[in-house]
Amino acid sequence: MTGVPADAATVKLHVMGHTYCTVDGRPVRLSVKSLALLAYLALERRPHHRDRVADLLWESSGALRNLRVELSRLRQRGLNLFAAGEPMLDLKVATDLDEWLAAPDDATESELSAWLSASGGLPLSGLDDVGTVAFRSWLDTRRAVIAQVVEERLHRAHTRQLARGGGGAALIEGHLHRQGLSVPATPASPPTRLTFERPDLRAKLRDILRRAAAAPQLVAVEDRSWPDLREIAQQVAADAGWQLLDVRAPADPDLLAPVLGRQLWHLTAPDTAPAGEPGDLLVQAWTRVAASGQKVLVAIHVGASLAAPVVRSLQVALSLPGRLAVLLYGTHGGGALHQHLATFDAARVHRLSVPPLGVAEILALLARADPALSAEQRLELAIVIAQQSEGWGYFAQSLVRRVLGARVGDTLASVSLLDEVRDVLLGEVAGLEPRLRAALTRLATIHSAFDVALATVLLGPDAPDVLEEAERRGLLSTAAPSERVAMPSLRYQSSDQDDQLSLAGEPLRATLSGMLTSMERRSLRAQMARHHLEDREDAALALYYAQRAARPDLAQAAQARPVPARAAVAAQRGPVALHSGHHAHLEVASGSRREQRTGNGYRVALEGGYLQVLRYGVHARAPLLRLHWPRVPAGEWQLVARVDVFHEAAELGAAEPGFALGIQLPGAPLLRYRPDEVWEDAGAEGGRVPLGRWFRLAGRCASGPVEVQVRALDVALTIASWHVGGEVLVPVTDGRT
Repeated sequence: MTGVPADAATVKLHVMGHTYCTVDGRPVRLSVKSLALLAYLALERRPHHRDRVADLLWESSGALRNLRVELSRLRQRGLNLFAAGEPMLDLKVATDLDEWLAAPDDATESELSAWLSASGGLPLSGLDDVGTVAFRSWLDTRRAVIAQVVEERLHRAHTRQLARGGGGAALIEGHLHRQGLSVPATPASPPTRLTFERPDLRAKLRDILRRAAAAPQLVAVEDRSWPDLREIAQQVAADAGWQLLDVRAPADPDLLAPVLGRQLWHLTAPDTAPAGEPGDLLVQAWTRVAASGQKVLVAIHVGASLAAPVVRSLQVALSLPGRLAVLLYGTHGGGALHQHLATFDAARVHRLSVPPLGVAEILALLARADPALSAEQRLELAIVIAQQSEGWGYFAQSLVRRVLGARVGDTLASVSLLDEVRDVLLGEVAGLEPRLRAALTRLATIHSAFDVALATVLLGPDAPDVLEEAERRGLLSTAAPSERVAMPSLRYQSSDQDDQLSLAGEPLRATLSGMLTSMERRSLRAQMARHHLEDREDAALALYYAQRAARPDLAQAAQARPVPARAAVAAQRGPVALHSGHHAHLEVASGSRREQRTGNGYRVALEGGYLQVLRYGVHARAPLLRLHWPRVPAGEWQLVARVDVFHEAAELGAAEPGFALGIQLPGAPLLRYRPDEVWEDAGAEGGRVPLGRWFRLAGRCASGPVEVQVRALDVALTIASWHVGGEVLVPVTDGRT
């Protein structure tokens, strides 16, 4: 755009991300120096002498001449913004920051998402290599000012969205987390109808705060527990008269010290600006907070590691005579975090974990949230939410909000990863080193367990180091083709001989994969298709990758290859499933639930005596789970159970058929059962069971070991009772043997 007259009223400068200029909404091509000139004058909002501006932007003796050249270029572009011959330069134009700050607080959630996305970039991007040292110092300062203004505006919007209700506040919290900004401490309120009560956790937090009133205490929260714990901590702190300050770690660990120092400083001196080296400032801030007499619970996200200045300041903080509790929550950095904890007084260090959420707790919440639901509707809904949320309370709350007032089948059958959950996961992976994060996004396109050789196809020679680091941080887990859990003790141990790995959960895999562009995903899937055609001779998986890569040539090659037939199944039929008439529901006391999670993500739980198998699997061929009882007497057996979720991922071409319930009796073939809504092979041994209803199976067996088996991508199996030869295997009254 050249030669189009424009005055200040039609010009807008964009400074919240990449710096550029528009006239009447159309971008104007300007030099970087011109953009720096406009940005400086527009954001300073006061006149500056030409000599001052020239010396700021050029270090040469011809700085003033260079300034005149840039002003002339602006006029040639139609930007007649400065009076000729005036010694002072003054610019009053609109900026995108002004518009963003002035946006109304009562936006809808869709409008809010667009508004938040505008604040996600580095302010004044593209100007780092411009001008003198003095200009770059101004640039750093101005970015910090913009960040603070943006943070304050987000806090104001958060307060308004909280008052309105709905999911807007959660969207803002997720955005604040991703940007490394503090999440405002909101006034505590009584537990809402969508709050899990968690009495044991509340009691532990109350005890920690009681101790902290006498001497500072340090609390380490395991991995992803903080989103579940935050609302509870907020309520417990408010009830005890404590403030809660939540500080999120920036992507760069070295920036945590200045961010934390500024937040702490504002607790005691909100109208003053701290100054000094970050480490010294942080110690001063802790000292001021301790001396103020305030009761403060400071929650700090530590990312992958804690910088040395932060560790030193915490050691000072714990030695101060103040009423202070510091809660550290990490993102897959447990090893590094525990290493730091070893340097503190063990008597003041507490480790806190949030146990996986059980069906009974979800049932209790649903009863409060929607009393109109029938007991059967609540049970079905609670089981499906427990399965899909993986026991993560924050995820479960989001699912409850989604489904209240709707039928389960219409609501949860095809729910994709919820935005607020994805936001939390994006915030977690944002703290990883860029190299590791980039490698994990590539691994997220693999739809099978993988070893070093397969990972090398996508990662090259870095694969061994990446897998070791990711497994150490809990981002990868062992993915054996078959796993065994000893019953009734729930003992499980992965083997060092198992060299197959997978990402630690489907929500994490989906989040990482979503960070790639569609073109990047197609390219990686094409690589996988070629590899499975040429090196692995797995035509079924090659076909899946080829179709997802939109590569008909590779798909045709895969279809031309022979596909191994599914494993043959004996013709003998097992007992037929009958409606059980069972109407029991899980209403159990707190603390009566135990859970074991396997490397493949099978969750085996004993709750109120019932046996549950839940899985929300990484999208890959389903592995086998075996629950093993060493010996039962001969005689009649009867089992009462229900299946509420079953998916197999048949599109991946598994050689072994999936099943929701397998019963291995002594000296007999395995009986396989699948829900009738997805049952395809009428000749398979075992048969069909109803989906979402209690059923009964019965028969006779010899003495010896027995197993319950499951092979499923996603499953929710509940066994209410299993009697064999007069012995009661389920309900389990005491499995700690």
